[in-house]
Amino acid sequence: MFDVWSPIANPTMDTRGEKSGWFGWASDDKMIEIRNQFMRATDEGVKKKLADQLHARAFEVGTHAPLGEYMQPMAARKNISGFFITNGNIYWNLKKN
Repeated sequence: MFDVWSPIANPTMDTRGEKSGWFGWASDDKMIEIRNQFMRATDEGVKKKLADQLHARAFEVGTHAPLGEYMQPMAARKNISGFFITNGNIYWNLKKN
């Protein structure tokens, strides 16, 4: 899912606690501050460092436990078009040219 690739959209990194975040979720002001800095950063190098800090802090707080990654490769002949660029293989909208 694309939403978990960004610390901004990833709901597991929202540590505002029960009042503003998910019910039963972690509350951590340090992670909120790093996440806010990440949202405001414009330099890619700075964003990379902040993302590393966020990931390290997420493991300290215990917001989630990634179990791995997977790829869904897809191949098609040259005369097939209409593919969606998305996080999974979607087989509608295809056309045989």
